[in-house]
Amino acid sequence: MATAKKAGSPVNTKKLEPAVPEATVTTARKRKRLAKVFTRPLDKSLKNAHLVREKFSMPGDEYERLLDMKQHLADQGLPVKKSELVRAGIVLLAALNDDELKALLAGSIAPEA
Repeated sequence: MATAKKAGSPVNTKKLEPAVPEATVTTARKRKRLAKVFTRPLDKSLKNAHLVREKFSMPGDEYERLLDMKQHLADQGLPVKKSELVRAGIVLLAALNDDELKALLAGSIAPEA
């Protein structure tokens, strides 16, 4: 038996949609959770960070040391770029006090291996 639709019954063609899309809710929760862990802003301000391109030269043996460190970290399961290593070195240099920095630049102390 086939059932026929009544001519007078309204047909509901609208789909039920949530007031807020689910992706927005989960993204907001993730951002809130990540904001507690990371102090950096997690929005468009990161995209607006101005990058400066600079060229510099270094002695060949120091460049080889940079490549060796890069390969060592890759072997440890942490692949990094040369620029990341340079930036990490700048952070470490900034953490030194004035006397340690002067001594390091003067060559009186060797960096720890």
